[in-house]
Amino acid sequence: MCVISQDLLKTPTRVRERVMASLAAQQPFVVEKHENALRGQRAELIAAVKAASFRVIGYYFPCERRDAIRRSLQRAEGEESMKLLMKPARSLSTRQEKCDSPH
Repeated sequence: MCVISQDLLKTPTRVRERVMASLAAQQPFVVEKHENALRGQRAELIAAVKAASFRVIGYYFPCERRDAIRRSLQRAEGEESMKLLMKPARSLSTRQEKCDSPH
């Protein structure tokens, strides 16, 4: 099983390329942490996965922004947490508004 990590690949384009390569090789995979993907981006990947006769299992965990920030601060990756805190509150709000739930 291949784990396709958004954290490691850094861009949605790289994630998509790795998914498509796994589909072409008929290799089972998991897309880990595909956060902030817009509904259209998710739909495109899901359609490709289903067309290749793979099974899709998706998880969605709703949370409040303040809870997400609190969890980020508790992570061992303190430097990344500090970057999050240094972003203006407006930036975080705008990012949250751009995201849409799978429902």
